[in-house]
Amino acid sequence: MQTILLVLFILFSALTLLGFLGKFWWRFKIADFPRLHYAIALSLIGLTCVYYDMPIVATAAVMLSFLNLWRIRHYIVRRKRHAHGTGLKLMSVNAYKKNDEPHALRSYLDKQSPDILLVMEMNDCLQAWLASHLEEYPHKQETYVRDGFRIALFSKIPLKNEKIFYLGEDETPLLTAQITFDGQDYNLFSAHPKPAISPSYAHSRDTYFHEITPYFKKAKNPVIAMGDFNSVPWEEHFETFLEDAGLVSTLRDLPYTITWPTYTPFLGIPMDHILVSQNVEHGYLARGPYIGSDHYPIHLCLLEKE
Repeated sequence: MQTILLVLFILFSALTLLGFLGKFWWRFKIADFPRLHYAIALSLIGLTCVYYDMPIVATAAVMLSFLNLWRIRHYIVRRKRHAHGTGLKLMSVNAYKKNDEPHALRSYLDKQSPDILLVMEMNDCLQAWLASHLEEYPHKQETYVRDGFRIALFSKIPLKNEKIFYLGEDETPLLTAQITFDGQDYNLFSAHPKPAISPSYAHSRDTYFHEITPYFKKAKNPVIAMGDFNSVPWEEHFETFLEDAGLVSTLRDLPYTITWPTYTPFLGIPMDHILVSQNVEHGYLARGPYIGSDHYPIHLCLLEKE
């Protein structure tokens, strides 16, 4: 048993440390994703090592567990409660192009009836399923992304200054528009970069963040950015992007919020975000239920001023 514990300790210790080296190799970026899972595994290893009289390994395991928790410290406990109330509801959902329960998605949208809806991995089949609900949205932005799916923004309120930028060698789109709510103008962005599942995709994703940053920095109004960013908020490149763009993830200061994958939620991580400028006061952020996708939907409420 001691040999097994030692092997497990070495494995999770290596993953913990390699996750800090993402800028050197794309696989190390992925190693930075499941920090909470490393922390739990190392804590269990440490406790078991105490039982089997392995004090040095136990101490090291607990220390590395705390290192992982420190890495995700802003995203594991609720430190701020946001008010509930009426206002402008924004929803972001990666609907999954092979969605096997589109009726669940349609029912959820009918129930929530967001004012602004971003749907990623939209295709003709999903569009047909959602047709009755989408009739509520007179304003729309939509464009092809990759692999046979589209990104589509639907709005009940007017979209002004609508533009779509295609960035990088693979021309990944960035949807931009301006909305007005409660007398305040906002610059609204919608994004769905590639996942870091190969060297080329990881490079494309990181390049995309670098290229979209100026659009946020030069925005004249407070920013709201929605999408499946294929990044956890504690990744080094994503933290740099948020800092340079002057944005924060609304997942910050909430309990650990899993948005992907729905099929193994015990291994889940936060990949979907609604980002806002640092000066934007917003209401609650909530995660929706299973809607036939590998992602959970998330929605945010902007409250009216009292």
